Amino acid sequence: MLESLLSALNPGTLPLDHAPASGSRVSHGAKFERAAFSLAQLDNVSQLCVRTIAGDEKAFYDLHGVMTTFALDHFEAHSKISREIMPVVVAVALHDALVSGNCSKCNGTGQALHKEKLTDCPQCHGAGKILSPSWHVRNAIKEATGRKISNERIRPWLFYHYELYRLLRGISSTSCRDLILKAKGE
Repeated sequence: MLESLLSALNPGTLPLDHAPASGSRVSHGAKFERAAFSLAQLDNVSQLCVRTIAGDEKAFYDLHGVMTTFALDHFEAHSKISREIMPVVVAVALHDALVSGNCSKCNGTGQALHKEKLTDCPQCHGAGKILSPSWHVRNAIKEATGRKISNERIRPWLFYHYELYRLLRGISSTSCRDLILKAKGE
């Protein structure tokens, strides 16, 4: 939903406060929609996404710093362990969303032919890219921090990884679309 919402809107035309109203029962999805509006409006973040996709390593590290700060604040993760693990989760999400190759079944289109109908790709679920499996996130955390994470304790980190991945894919889709429109002179 977030990707389709972001790809349908030009974030540069939205005021910062044009996000869904918050209440006491706001879900993580609504929080991420507000965050996506704010982050996508920052030309710097959009440019960093595009430069990262183009292979600029410095842009990757700059974007990593911005997204780590955002994630720690957004998820209200201020403990020592969170400050150790969140940069690893952000790095894996950045790699999955912007650096890794396209889905092998749909070649990155997100759609595949099934019974003579074009549907969402069953392998990547319409994303065009495939998320790292949970064991990869767990191994990255263990390799970077030396901490082994149990099955119960990995769940929130997998959630953060997935939500950051969705957010980055939405921002990068919007950024690339805006660049194409600018190149066409629209």
